[in-house]
Amino acid sequence: MITYLDDREREMNVLRSYLDIMKEVQVVYSSSELDGIVLDKANDYVVCFAFSYLKEKEEYVVDLENYLLEESKSDFSLIPYNPNAAGKSAAEKWFRSGEVTTLTRQTINLFLDFKDSNKGRENLAFCIASFPNKHLTVSSIHVYERGTLLSAQFELPSKPGVPTIKSLEHDCVHLQVNPPNLGVTSMESYQVLYQAEQADSEWTEFKSDATTNQVTISRLDPYKKYRFSCKAVCRPGVSLSSDWTEYFRTRPCSPPGPPTEKRIESGSIRVNWDIPTMVGDDVEVIGYVVEYRKAIDNQMWHTIKRNTRDSTLEGLEADTAYSIRVSANCGKAGNSLPSPEIVLTTLSVSDAQPKTSKSTGAKGEEFLKKSQKVENGNPSIHWLNLEQKLGVKQSFDQYTFGRKVEQGNNKVILLLGETGAGKTTLVNVMINYILGVKWEDRYRFKLIHEVTNKSQAESQTVVVTSYELYNQPGFQIPYSLTIIDTPGFGDTRGMAQDKLLTQMLKDFLCNPLGIDHIDAVCFVVQATLVRLSPSQRYIFDSILSIFGKDVAESILMLVTFVDGKQIPVLEAIKAANLPCKKNKKGLPTHFKFNSSFLFSKETESSSEDDDTDDDHKAQCPEQWSSTFKEMKTFFQALESIESKDLTLTKKVLEERELLEKTLTHLTPQITAGLSKLSEIKSFKQCLENEDENMKQNKDFESEVNVLQVKRSKLSQDFATNCKICNFTCHTCCFLPNEDEIKSCAVMDDDGNCTICPGKCSSTDHDREKVLLTYETKTEKRTIQELKDNFMKAWDKSNETKEMLDKREDEFHMIKDSLMNLIKQSSDCLKRLNDVALKPSSQSTVEYIEILIRTEEDERKPGFEDRIVELKKMKGEPEILDKIAKGEDLLPNERKFMNDKKDSRQEVPT
Repeated sequence: MITYLDDREREMNVLRSYLDIMKEVQVVYSSSELDGIVLDKANDYVVCFAFSYLKEKEEYVVDLENYLLEESKSDFSLIPYNPNAAGKSAAEKWFRSGEVTTLTRQTINLFLDFKDSNKGRENLAFCIASFPNKHLTVSSIHVYERGTLLSAQFELPSKPGVPTIKSLEHDCVHLQVNPPNLGVTSMESYQVLYQAEQADSEWTEFKSDATTNQVTISRLDPYKKYRFSCKAVCRPGVSLSSDWTEYFRTRPCSPPGPPTEKRIESGSIRVNWDIPTMVGDDVEVIGYVVEYRKAIDNQMWHTIKRNTRDSTLEGLEADTAYSIRVSANCGKAGNSLPSPEIVLTTLSVSDAQPKTSKSTGAKGEEFLKKSQKVENGNPSIHWLNLEQKLGVKQSFDQYTFGRKVEQGNNKVILLLGETGAGKTTLVNVMINYILGVKWEDRYRFKLIHEVTNKSQAESQTVVVTSYELYNQPGFQIPYSLTIIDTPGFGDTRGMAQDKLLTQMLKDFLCNPLGIDHIDAVCFVVQATLVRLSPSQRYIFDSILSIFGKDVAESILMLVTFVDGKQIPVLEAIKAANLPCKKNKKGLPTHFKFNSSFLFSKETESSSEDDDTDDDHKAQCPEQWSSTFKEMKTFFQALESIESKDLTLTKKVLEERELLEKTLTHLTPQITAGLSKLSEIKSFKQCLENEDENMKQNKDFESEVNVLQVKRSKLSQDFATNCKICNFTCHTCCFLPNEDEIKSCAVMDDDGNCTICPGKCSSTDHDREKVLLTYETKTEKRTIQELKDNFMKAWDKSNETKEMLDKREDEFHMIKDSLMNLIKQSSDCLKRLNDVALKPSSQSTVEYIEILIRTEEDERKPGFEDRIVELKKMKGEPEILDKIAKGEDLLPNERKFMNDKKDSRQEVPT
């Protein structure tokens, strides 16, 4: 009895410990309660931890019952109790078995782990119950599926092992999952989890299709780090996740396109290939590795490194098949996987003619998904999907098409032309050629969209705009292309607008976010022009004056509206002696285009007599073919042109900016100096005539010119003013308030001003919203007043001769200072002559003079006011020319510069 009671107590303690471990799991005490959970429509699956021996009959009670029964049949003699009677042996109780305890604890852990790994999952319930069944182990897992027992001995999968990375590609990882130690038979698949290295990255789940342990995770990003884990999947749920792998990085880019044959001979094969279609962030392809070997055996690969997307394999055996593949070199980021192999066979020695490949056809339709249809018809019109590169605060626009893959290998062309020259349409022809559009295709692409509410006399382009077309599969050119489109010159808004456009181009070229090299400066001109108008000459000179001399051989002519063999504009350009690249005939290097056919639509003839339309339709395919053939020639020529670094051009722009600043500062100093000279001259004349005038009248008054400082209030800008010289040294100072004046642009390294006449210290300057100018006024003064003023200013004696000598010295000092200022500008112009392609802007003067004569001849209403303005505009280049020659400026030229300064927005104080 004591043994029996000890067993019962032991059994309850063991059972209680198990229930304590699973205390968060519901315990059901009857089959009815279990049915309530299993048959609940909300539960697709029920996982039940089952105890099998809790309701079995107790052997001790059975033996005791049998003993009492036998004793009742006896003659009341004492029958001893023997628990081992009838061959019975005392079996080990389940609650005292170490093996059973271990297995039970293992099952409990699997059960709880499975519950934790499926926490939050709907339609899944967990419970604990007792099922008397001697054929089952002490504990087991019952799984019910939609009210039906799926298995009474379901083996829940344990935590799998860490996945093993087998291989990496640019967008996928091949890995091997290691199965769990338990529950493999009940598994249906694996669930792989992966996470990028970024801190805010979420993990993504991928479920394999079968129980195979080879899994491929796709749709990853190139050159990005990922880590991986996995879960075992069974019908009711998933196991715990395995431990994470370390981070692995995908390949930097996709493989290049497979090599394609270009030319095959008996001893060589020439191939080319497309760029990789996918590339990682901050990754650029810097070259390619071509590998080849005989196709009949597995010899080692021979390698050739290339910077371009073509290669010639030389020294090959005749009539032999070779396997060829290409991989991309991404520098420190590593290499891509090789492209698919192709097998090409060299020709036999007897083959006389090399084998060249035929065009595989354009791929224009592949770019339709990268565009949006804006106009129906035949052909339909599609805008390319461009991405704006910079913010709206920039003074120019930048757009990109595609994604940069290759380092370098980018050609930059600058398009310039007069309004109406056909520049916008020509750019659209270029893009249709590049994307491989054919005449018979029922679609056309547009890179630039014309603004329909503008007249033909106004430029369609508003600001300088660059379009970066990154090379991609399907391009008909083997490089990326940047097209810089500029607003048209010479429209109805006049020369002021042209000057603004020139400044826009300067700003773009100097901006660090712009470009760092240029391959061709392309002037778009109409074929029918027999001579360059003053406006066109002005355009050429204005643009050429921006560039350095090294750009001369990169200047090309793109001739539009060509409908015959004669191109008069070429002779006109030659006669004008404009610097540009020349062909063998001495004419400007040029390319001929007729773009009028590009967007021609197929329409039904309205009448049988519409012969004009029929002729136009017949000519369009021919014009398309000739223009696209010329476009091919242009891009082939562009490939051979050496890129020009913009260092010299930027130096030209810096010199011009320095010249403009020098002129800006020179003007008020010359004005002040000349006015001071006039004042001194009047003073000297009064002193020299002192005796004669005093005899006539001791209070004799004389008219003298007096230089006075005028303080004008600025509405917005700050000016840096010298307190000693009473001079404005920097008219538009953008120095932040917290910075010291010695940081102002006009101060040198020693903190002295480079502008004011006295070259005073920065401490003698103030920043204020006041502009200091000089004006000369005529006043009446007596001789004595003049003397008193002089003595007060100079603290000198009242000796006339001494006054005259002092004024004479002051006169020569000011004159020398003016000559030094003029020499500064002259030296700047000489430096421009050394580096600039077009250092002089004299054609501006010629152009304005022609406009003045035209106004005088036509005498249209308002011509007099227009002539006055034109003469003002002519003054500045004339002054530049005089400064370059070292000549003195005339009073009217000084007045022009004064008027230019006074045009600033001022409010007198």
